[in-house]
Amino acid sequence: MHDKYAAQGLAVMTFSINPADATESKAKVEEFLSQQKAGFPHFVAAAEADADKVTETYNLGPPPA
Repeated sequence: MHDKYAAQGLAVMTFSINPADATESKAKVEEFLSQQKAGFPHFVAAAEADADKVTETYNLGPPPA
């Protein structure tokens, strides 16, 4: 979707809000996105408070179970 519509102004970004082990989580997420050739910004919450702030700021519901 990013590749297809970026020229028309679509901005894509992702957030990982599972900070249980931020260092390990970030490495796994970055590896996955690299394999998917994801060419958009990605943010990983470093602590639960960061995840809470992201969900509040962007009015996100809870992650799927």
